[in-house]
Amino acid sequence: MRRIIIPLVVVFLSGCATQKDLDSLRFQVDTLQSRLAVTENRLAEREKAMDQTMKQQGDLQNRYSELQNQMFSLQGSIDQLSASAGLTPAGGGETRISLLEKDVLAIKELIGAKGAPASASQKPLYESGMEKFKSGRHAEALQDFKGYLAQNPDPALAPEVYFHMGESLYALGRFDDAILSYDTVVKKFKDSKKVPEALYKEGMAFFMMNDRETGELILQQLIHDHPQSEAAAKAQKALKNPPVGKG
Repeated sequence: MRRIIIPLVVVFLSGCATQKDLDSLRFQVDTLQSRLAVTENRLAEREKAMDQTMKQQGDLQNRYSELQNQMFSLQGSIDQLSASAGLTPAGGGETRISLLEKDVLAIKELIGAKGAPASASQKPLYESGMEKFKSGRHAEALQDFKGYLAQNPDPALAPEVYFHMGESLYALGRFDDAILSYDTVVKKFKDSKKVPEALYKEGMAFFMMNDRETGELILQQLIHDHPQSEAAAKAQKALKNPPVGKG
């Protein structure tokens, strides 16, 4: 720009400049000023866009950190709930319920009763299991109950069997497995008369595992859903005077 303007100024000052030369000089100055203004606007827009991008990146980074923290918190809660519910550790791939079902299937295949129709031969297994349970032979009773369940059990007796399996496991101190049997009664046989008592014993099993919070929630559920039951009355007493867990 200086190479253009200076000669023209010299010409102008020397008295030889014409109006045409002056107009040309003004045009070039106006053009350069316009270009400079456009360039400044573009730079300002780019700076604004860059600032906005940086702000968005900062917001995204903060959001990512928040989501990551929430994920870690949720994972911790899931692990705690899994432990309370008797699930295998993370990555184990199977719950104790699925392992129990495999155990029942293995027994069914072992005795060759897979797909066999219900028959009178079921009754002795159920009755022998109850006799052993009443006499305190809980481990033997548990095996009879498992054998009975492997024989396509009578639907009317299934809740009783699962409940007494839970009672046998409870008596053996296997509270986590007992919870699974009680929970089967609650979820699979919702119309059974055994549901209130199963809820009560499930809550007590959590107390025995020193999980007082879960135990109280289950007993409160029992009182809410079955307020007139004997189990609800026992639950109210247990909430006032919680049992002390073992271990």
